[in-house]
Amino acid sequence: MTGPCQRFSRLTVGMVLETLRKNRRWENTLRQFAAFDEMQLGRSSRGAVHGEVRPSWRRCCAVALCAVVLAGCEPVFVFAGGRVGGVEEAPPADWGFAESVDTVQVETRPTDPYSVNVWGVGVGERFYVAASDGADARWAQAIEADSRVRLKVGERVFPLAAERVLDAAELNDVAAAYAAKYDTDREQSFVDAAWVYRLSPR
Repeated sequence: MTGPCQRFSRLTVGMVLETLRKNRRWENTLRQFAAFDEMQLGRSSRGAVHGEVRPSWRRCCAVALCAVVLAGCEPVFVFAGGRVGGVEEAPPADWGFAESVDTVQVETRPTDPYSVNVWGVGVGERFYVAASDGADARWAQAIEADSRVRLKVGERVFPLAAERVLDAAELNDVAAAYAAKYDTDREQSFVDAAWVYRLSPR
């Protein structure tokens, strides 16, 4: 049975907008916020100034609503989430099964879960993930503060500890594994400039 987070993740923006349209109480409140925003930007209700296209207030509110609701759910597409669902199990001795799973979820910050969708590769008994934004990635910052993470691969969840990889030879092996799994050019791999983390049993 799917939970509320999974069901919500399947909603389209159109469905969210329809919900807003039907709920007049919320619509009137949101219109007030939209009107205030227009006033602050010097725009009138007749349209945008200087030929600019004014964004739909409903679209803006839908995006905000999605962000609020998803904050307590698993990550959806590029949107970060909270605690990942599933029953924890001991880390495997070999990550070969993960070869068929393109996108995995990494949950950081145990006391206030923050999770993201990322690519990841298994190399023997270790699993690797890479933060393409390096120090600017919030989940990488969280790992630097607390190495405890939970990794979800398919429907399986594993409690692990993350450690940044700095060894050149190991980084090269990880980049090669990424190129092989995701069929990308090794010479132009994003992994080379990313912060790579090794996930091992705690």
